[in-house]
Parts: sequence; structure tokens; C-alpha cells
Amino acid sequence: MLRHFQVLKVNEVDWAFRLTQPISSRPDYIHTEERVQYPQVVVNVQGMPYDETAYYQELYQLSCDNTVTILSETLDKTIPPKRFQALQKMYELVQKQPDLSLNRFVAFLDAEHLLPRYQNEWQREVRLQFITILQQFEQDKGARYTHPDFRRLLLDLIKWMWNHIDPWLKQFDMVTAIPSIVWFGDLTTSQRYFLRYCINCGFDVAVVTPAGADVLVPTMQSITYPVQQPAAQFPTEPPKQQTTVAYGAQREITTMLSGEDGYLAPWALREHSVHGITLRTTYNEIAMLGEERSIVRPGFEVKQGEVKIPVLFTKISGVTADEEIYWAQIHRFVGLPHTLLIEQLPFQEENRANNQYHYTQALGKDGKLALDKMLASNWWQHGHLNDGVQRSIAVAMIRLCEAPRLKRQAGESEEALRLYTFSQAMQLPQTVGALLQRYDYTQDVPKIMVYNNELNGELSRADAATLLLINELGLDIIIYNPAGLNDIERYIDKAQFDHHLLDDMRFSYHYRSPQTKSSLTDVLKSFLGRRRD
Repeated sequence: MLRHFQVLKVNEVDWAFRLTQPISSRPDYIHTEERVQYPQVVVNVQGMPYDETAYYQELYQLSCDNTVTILSETLDKTIPPKRFQALQKMYELVQKQPDLSLNRFVAFLDAEHLLPRYQNEWQREVRLQFITILQQFEQDKGARYTHPDFRRLLLDLIKWMWNHIDPWLKQFDMVTAIPSIVWFGDLTTSQRYFLRYCINCGFDVAVVTPAGADVLVPTMQSITYPVQQPAAQFPTEPPKQQTTVAYGAQREITTMLSGEDGYLAPWALREHSVHGITLRTTYNEIAMLGEERSIVRPGFEVKQGEVKIPVLFTKISGVTADEEIYWAQIHRFVGLPHTLLIEQLPFQEENRANNQYHYTQALGKDGKLALDKMLASNWWQHGHLNDGVQRSIAVAMIRLCEAPRLKRQAGESEEALRLYTFSQAMQLPQTVGALLQRYDYTQDVPKIMVYNNELNGELSRADAATLLLINELGLDIIIYNPAGLNDIERYIDKAQFDHHLLDDMRFSYHYRSPQTKSSLTDVLKSFLGRRRD
């Protein structure tokens, strides 16, 4: 069976989720009798975010997933004496014959039973990739068998092939699931080449380096957090120390304002593009963070013309035991001047036009949507908005089309999903455009609030696609569902948003409009009037 894999585009929000996702559930997965094609996670997570607690919590949760191997903590260096002696004999051979080709050398290793054997295509693949790694070593070091690091590399690669790759190839069918490897901290020379070997074999590899970058192969993606510090130990239990919002905000503002004379004027970031990064919160933090300016939220960052804004993308199922607390929070958000409340569903029409031509005409030479072509297109509806806002919308559309976040429907191809995402994003509601136009990216974060009580219609797939675009554009999204029924989950994976369960599930629970000051005054006058009677 032919195997084809390409690097899957990930970001700081979904890289860990993608590692735990079976390849059969990933975009562009194809399996026929002749071949299997799938996206592979190959990423270097550099540095640390300001919220260290969330960072270590995510790593700990990864270690609890039985589909993920935290290899840096369990690397097995054992080797049977007989295999070690045979390997030593092979090393002495190449010291006497330094011109021996790599193909013949690997053939000798195979003859000595130093490489695992299989009854399928991996018999050839394991050997081919082993030769490729030794060729890469020779290219990097300028020498082959005589380099001082060669003996250690050969010994370690043989150990880890038997102790790790061989068990993985027996555990995973490599058609619907593959090994997912996380390495935490620094790497030795041997470890670096072994992880390259794993990448070449089509395994997932995430290298997490809090102290800085360690990109192993040119195709490896980089996720860069703003803080670099020496790596602590990998978390073996949930982190207990909590990073306060005030502490995180102080570090962020200090970092962002360095070199800016310590001051940001109003609308200073107007021409930047914006990228929303979903926060993970407790229910109690929603009330506090929802009213915080973006600049003091944990994870706010300005870099290379882009503003990363930490946002809420939250679903709240049920109602608190004290209903007044529940409604007080809703009314506090609804009362903000930058909040849009949605009470009737669906709120977005399905774009049923065939936009294949528009999509194709907006592609660049690399086959991806091109920003300049999108902004110049006759279908572009946002020309009246500020240039920075227009770029933000276009860049968000590009991100969503390159890595669609909607679930695929039965029989829907990846290309069809991209086209659907593109079509829905073409018609961003004017009310959202107005919120973006008034949005100073360091100040109050606009909010989209959806109240779904199962009496006011159903959330549609078009709604979900629009909410994903709004999330990319750095706006808060809060979905209230008193009955706790599925709505957004039907179209978007649960890992992409926060979900909080409250005390009671209430069906047919009508929205309560906030009482105005005038109505309260009327009630008081009426009460006093009755007292006088």
C-alpha cells in the first residue's frame, strides 16, 4: 500500500487536540485499497505563554491520553548483550572500510538481525528511512562512519528502533491511527535524528521547548509563545499553583510596550490584522474576563503586524441554582455598548450560491487564497470598512479555508468543506462588521451572545461557520443554552470551545429582558401610592 502524508496546519489552540485525533478523522484523509493519505502533526512549540498554569495543564492532559507517548520521559535505552556485540562488530567493520556505501552497510545490519523484520511494506520502509537518516547525518556533519558522534548515533538508533518503533508498528495499524509523540525539553544529537526518523515514517511529532526553538526538519511548523525560560520537569500531576490575571497582565503589558515608549495611543493598532485566541476559563472567570479590556487579558500579544486577542468562545449549559445570579451576568453583558444579543435562530442565511468561480479566482500561485486578490474581488462586501479591518476579515477567511474548523458532513470532501467555509464567510453580517469598525484592539472586546432555549429556532451550520469566523476575528462568543441540548456541538468539535455545566437544566426557559430604571421607578411609585391609600 502506498503511503502519502503531508504536514497538518495547526495553531496554539488546536495542536494538542490534533495530536489526539485519529488520522481517519483529520482533514484530507483518504484510504483505498491502493493507498492511504493523511495529515501529519509536525510542530515545534517554542517558549511558554504568560499563563504557565494553563500551559502545564495542557501538557498534563496530553500525558493522560493513551494515544499519546511522552517520549522524553520514557526513552528506553536497553539493548540485549548479543545485539550489542553484533552492533560493535558492525561498527568496527566500517572503521576498517570507511568507503562502504550506506546501502551495503544497512544490508550487513539486516544480515546480523540488527533491524526489526516485518511481513508487510514496513520491511522496506524501515530500512529505507534508516538509510535516509544516515545520509542526513553525513550531510550535516560532513563525514560518515568516522565522525565522533557516529557510534553513539548508531547505537541509540538501533536501541530505539527495537524498543519504540517496533512496538508502535505492532500496536498501530498505520491506516486509521499512528503514533503521536511529544518530546519535552532539550534534545541530544541522537534524539534529534531519532525524531527525524519518526517524522519520516509518518508519525506525529511535537517538540515542546520552553527555552526556545528546535526545528528538526524544514517542514516542521512553529508555534511561538512570548516567554522563553529553562525547561522545568514535565508535569506528572495537575498544576496546583495558579497564575493570577493581574500577574499575567503585568508581564504581557511590559513585554508588549517595550520599545514603544511605554504608551499606546488610541487606535494605535488600527492597521494591524487581528487573530482571536480562545481562552480556557472556569465559569466564574467568565464574568471577570468578559469585562476586561483585551490588553490585560492573559495571552494578549502584538507581533509583526498582528494582534493576538484572547477571547471567550464559551457555551453555558443549564442555569445556576440562584437564578438571579444567572440573569445578572447575562444582563451585565447585554448592557455593554459593544454586545450583540441573538435571540432568534438561525441568525445567518445559508449561502447556496455556487462560489467555485470566485474561490478559484482568489487563489494565488501556491494554490491558497491570496489576500490581495480577495480584497480586489467584485464579491468583496467590506470595502467601506477600515483597511485594517478588511485585512483582518480576509486573513481570517484564509486561515479558516486552509484549516477548516467545521465538522465534515457525510460524503463531504475536504475541498467541498473549504468552499462551504469560503461561501459562508463571504457574507459576514453587517452588524458584526460595525462592531469591528468600532473595535480598538487594546480596549473592550465586542461580544456576540446567543440565547438558545429550543423555542426560538435551531442553530444552523451556517450560524456555526459564522461564529468560527467571528472567533477568528477576536470577538467574544457566549452561547447560553438553559436546557443543555446540543447545538454548536453538531457542527464544531468540542475541543474548540469552552463548555460549562450549571446546576439545573431548564426547558422552555424564556429570555428575561433587563428591567429599565424607568420601570423600576414606576414600580416604586405604584407601591408608595398603594401605601398612601
